[in-house]
Amino acid sequence: MPLVTLMLCVAGQAVPGRAATIAISNPGFETATLSLSGNGTFSQLIAGSTVFTQGGTLADWTASATSTDAGAGGFDPSPGGNNWTTTWWDGNNIAYLQESAGTTTSLSQTLSTVLQDNTTYTLSALIGRRTFTPNFNYALELFAGNTLLASASNLTLANNSSGTDSAFYTSGASDPNAGQALEIVLASTGSTGFTEAFFDNISLTAQSQSVVPEPSMVTPGGIAMLAIVFCQWRRHRHD
Repeated sequence: MPLVTLMLCVAGQAVPGRAATIAISNPGFETATLSLSGNGTFSQLIAGSTVFTQGGTLADWTASATSTDAGAGGFDPSPGGNNWTTTWWDGNNIAYLQESAGTTTSLSQTLSTVLQDNTTYTLSALIGRRTFTPNFNYALELFAGNTLLASASNLTLANNSSGTDSAFYTSGASDPNAGQALEIVLASTGSTGFTEAFFDNISLTAQSQSVVPEPSMVTPGGIAMLAIVFCQWRRHRHD
């Protein structure tokens, strides 16, 4: 009797689907009232700041700092001087974070999208360090509720330069944070002195990791068992 093999489908492997863009409000920081002037016009959202007087707005982003010796908001840089010799950002505005040693400053946005199971998330941003920047530090963070899912701070930028960084997170089949609202946090922590970082083009994508069955071999003994079941089904069907 020839060896016959039957292919059955059983639980298999995850196969990525097409990445979908998750909506972020004001991802390029173009919606802002820049009422202050320095090396370009800017807004300053940290209440009681000892660095800049509070003023202006930055729509859809919330600023916070662990000390009043900090500043955060939108910024329309003047070319050259203390800024950059070439434009690395899109549109007019970027976001900035500035702080003293030991202070953490952030801009955050809670999204209407919640964390899904079996999904890979990619959070990306353009990051800049201007000519003036004495100390450079940043973190690009993705949260679900109060849980930090992923963080990126991979760029070591020279003055007057920029780059793109991304943070990645893949949720499990029964992720403990599923259903929690996603939150984007742009952060900077002061090192030995005055520290700053600049951001533009914040983006977040989600790619479903759908599970497809894998084939499994069935031996001749298994075929015989299937044949018996099939014959019994036919007999009962014609009774």
